[in-house]
Amino acid sequence: MVSGINERRDNWQMKKSIQGILTFIICVVCLLATASTGKQVGDKFSLLNDRLSITMPQGAVLQRSFFGGIMGGKDDTAYSATLILTQNDWTIQNDWTMEVDVSELYKYSTGDLRKDASLFIEAINANYSAPLQFTVSYPIKNETASFIIITPDTIDSSDNYYLMSALVQTVDNTLISVNIYVDKEAMAYMDDCKNIARQIANSIESGARSLNTAGQAYYIYKYTIQIAPGYIPRHNFGVDFDVWYFSKLDAMDEKGSSFGIYYGCFPSFDNSTEPEYTVKDTVLNREITWRINAEDPGKFDGGKYAETLMQADENHFGMYLHIFASPGSATDWETIREMVRSLR
Repeated sequence: MVSGINERRDNWQMKKSIQGILTFIICVVCLLATASTGKQVGDKFSLLNDRLSITMPQGAVLQRSFFGGIMGGKDDTAYSATLILTQNDWTIQNDWTMEVDVSELYKYSTGDLRKDASLFIEAINANYSAPLQFTVSYPIKNETASFIIITPDTIDSSDNYYLMSALVQTVDNTLISVNIYVDKEAMAYMDDCKNIARQIANSIESGARSLNTAGQAYYIYKYTIQIAPGYIPRHNFGVDFDVWYFSKLDAMDEKGSSFGIYYGCFPSFDNSTEPEYTVKDTVLNREITWRINAEDPGKFDGGKYAETLMQADENHFGMYLHIFASPGSATDWETIREMVRSLR
């Protein structure tokens, strides 16, 4: 249900260890992703193309910012933003670092933020052998937004310094998570970091933009795909590959459905084991085979329920389309198949 917080937790130490390399990479990313380090205390960050904003807190300096989505998240596919804050100028040795990750959850609120928070925590703890304990605030409402603050009861190296989350109910009753992390240098300044995190959470404002849930034709490489109503696209891109994800917008307490399309040379397609069964289909006027990994979608629990691999372009050997799906129901599986068949 909620993967971003766990991905950030697992990758935090690795990112710190290659910070020299990242410094160069971020210089390039900044040009592509509209990074800005000129923010002053009290300045607002409008994030996810006017889905939400936060205010620059007292006691921190913005080191860099980058965004998920095509061309820096300037269109309706904007889905995430990351702000890197430090205590002073980022070149100072042993300066602490705070990461603020803002992500669409592609979920409607149940109408009860405390219930939403409980489900959010359940998703986090699915990755721990010993569940973390959390303190959950009462829902907070300001002029533009309703949100709830979630804090782990202990902060130590076992969870890579996950400090706080805010779950934000937006203008269209969908949810955005604001997740805050710190590095090991921050442990000596934890009171200051908690104060900065609270400032960030208390400054949250909902933007004016609603998610586009209308059915639409969407471009993938040189193809188009017809997206069913209720599915939201997002685009990840790498040096030599692109991945498009399509998530069904449903309630926080529903299982959820999604599918994705990878375009590139090195798909993570594993045919070393036999699927439970296979299904033939037609995509781009070519026969393909879906490898199915469960008896039916309702009995499937995570990962890829179905996937297929095909050459992307008959004239360009070595480029592939890897299509993978995680439907929450048999009906959603048929809807996903119909969308994939619409590729032209």
